[in-house]
Amino acid sequence: AASDFVSRQLPVSLEKHLRGGRSVDQAYLFAMCEVEDALKNVAATAGTCVCSCTIAGPYVWCANLGDCRCGLVVMEVPESP
Repeated sequence: AASDFVSRQLPVSLEKHLRGGRSVDQAYLFAMCEVEDALKNVAATAGTCVCSCTIAGPYVWCANLGDCRCGLVVMEVPESP
């Protein structure tokens, strides 16, 4: 229940802060705090961790909360035979 809640709420909150003019790192900070506070009101018996990536053009921002980490794996598209 907690991870479903976060997966629905974090994108909404992040978008709100980005559209409000915050930098990506500040938008993530505020969005994560907002979602964490809202999660306290959800009847869930377990917590969750978050690993989130935002892609805009050639840029990728990764953010994590809890005991998770993210790695970027770059793969080349194989040539057609």
